[in-house]
Amino acid sequence: MNTYFALTIGPIYKTMAMARKLTRELWGASYLFSYLMEQIVKSPELKGELVIPSKSDDENSKAGLYPDHLILKLTEKGFGYAEARQVVEHEWSKIIKEITGDEAYGIQKDFFMDYFQLYSLEISLAEKEDPIKTILPLLDSMELKAAYVTEYKNDHLELFLNNINKWKKFRQVFGEHHRFPSVLEIAAQDLRYAKINYHKNNKNSSKVFDTIFNSTIRLKKENDEIFQVNQLKRLFNNPIKSILPTRPDEGFRFHHKYMAVVQADGDNLSQALHALYTMGNTMNKVPAVQEFSKFLMDFGKKATGCITDFGGTPIYMGGDDLLFFAPVKCKGKTLFHLIRDIDKLFESELKKTKTICSFLDDWRDSATNGNRRKEVKLSISYGISIAYHKFPLKESIETARKLLFEEAKMIKGKDSVSFNVLKHSGQNFGTNWKKTIKNGWIPSFDYFIKMLDNSVNDDKTENPGTDIKFLTSLQHKLEPLRPLLYRILKGRELNPEKVGFKEDFIKYLPNEGSRNVFAKHIIDNFFNEIGHKHKYRRFLEQSFEYLLHEYRELEDIYGNNTLTAQKAVDNLYATLRFIQFINQPDHNEEEN
Repeated sequence: MNTYFALTIGPIYKTMAMARKLTRELWGASYLFSYLMEQIVKSPELKGELVIPSKSDDENSKAGLYPDHLILKLTEKGFGYAEARQVVEHEWSKIIKEITGDEAYGIQKDFFMDYFQLYSLEISLAEKEDPIKTILPLLDSMELKAAYVTEYKNDHLELFLNNINKWKKFRQVFGEHHRFPSVLEIAAQDLRYAKINYHKNNKNSSKVFDTIFNSTIRLKKENDEIFQVNQLKRLFNNPIKSILPTRPDEGFRFHHKYMAVVQADGDNLSQALHALYTMGNTMNKVPAVQEFSKFLMDFGKKATGCITDFGGTPIYMGGDDLLFFAPVKCKGKTLFHLIRDIDKLFESELKKTKTICSFLDDWRDSATNGNRRKEVKLSISYGISIAYHKFPLKESIETARKLLFEEAKMIKGKDSVSFNVLKHSGQNFGTNWKKTIKNGWIPSFDYFIKMLDNSVNDDKTENPGTDIKFLTSLQHKLEPLRPLLYRILKGRELNPEKVGFKEDFIKYLPNEGSRNVFAKHIIDNFFNEIGHKHKYRRFLEQSFEYLLHEYRELEDIYGNNTLTAQKAVDNLYATLRFIQFINQPDHNEEEN
């Protein structure tokens, strides 16, 4: 028999919900839990073999890397449940003293002792029984035991979060005078890297950008987004060359008022962990669970850098569980290009763990685990909420979470993205994508990325994806085509022994000669006011290619019918609307 000590800390999401508006408050709510777990794991007084999590060498990560669960195998004589619990409470007491030691906080120490939940258990399992599979569900159920704390006491938590920059750990991570970016500042990060110069005082765009938000602090208008928006418009859209020689596409645009909240979660990781533990026992090898935990920790650190380089702000990066804020577009790339970069980073880091990859290959080919040749694909799914900068941050986070777990995670095979754009007017649009598919087809998400590659190019003479009038016209023209598109997508069997009309049509588009015929008879005739402009043809062809591949993916889930065709066309509309969204010039919205 093996004996384990297990711990779960919380309430994470309830505490994060206390962050009303400022991004630094949300960071503080998340980081506090990660910091506590880090101190427990690294305590020299903690004895035994860590199952999860692993230890990170980075003591000053700019985002929380540690999860809320701990499983420790008790192997040291004289060190049992009571001793492990004593370590936990000692480390927590040290942190409470740290965050309440400054009189400026005015926080009651006993509040934190009552509010925060540190639930633990001791359990004995058979030698070959998987502790992760058995214990994690128990910890999840313990989290439901929420302790009651009177409402007035929550004022102390709000006070701590509002003054998080006074926390010693905050200053240690970011420095003495770090200012956490606001929602609007994150949304408009693209302007910091604009290829323009502010000739007055030899300031470049980054200095102009920083001056806007730093001056707001000096004027005590930290929350006055109206002032900041007007400053951005005045300095980045000013046509007077002596002040700011800017091209229209380098100035303040519509999407600069919208920030993305991204929630991400790993797919099939619990299966992978179970596979690693099972194969380790079956093959008399040392289980690779701790190596897997280290892989997640390393990935979280590198993903933090990837997001920061894009212009985003990591909040929590606990390996497979990610929360971050990001601009919709920055440095010539979009948020969805960033998603691709994170996926590639995940795959490349996984390939470096030869032991894990070997174990998973063995498990897939093994007949001893009761899941013969069951494939375990490790991936990440995303929920993305894009909203106006004055939209409540709490609601954006909740929307992103729902998109992740109620949309993306519910798609067959997972490995998906679900996004929604909520405009200030109240209109919204969005869709879901599978990022990889098994049948050898190029995923429609990849086609979307290709269309984005065209649309983020600044040269409108070459790329119609930046032409707002064209995109509007295309969306209007598609609506009367719906009945025809439904018939094309559903197809019809010419002969049971031959491919259907739909398959013929899909093969028809990639051929250059066929595309010319298609362009002449469909594009030139129906889109007659733009068909003679060759620059639009390829974008239209890409749009139809995207539609066909989107239908093929949806057909695997919903079948070959009109409803599936309708979903595919709706998804095409969503992609076109997003492309229009990121290229739309600024126009007045209600700013108060």
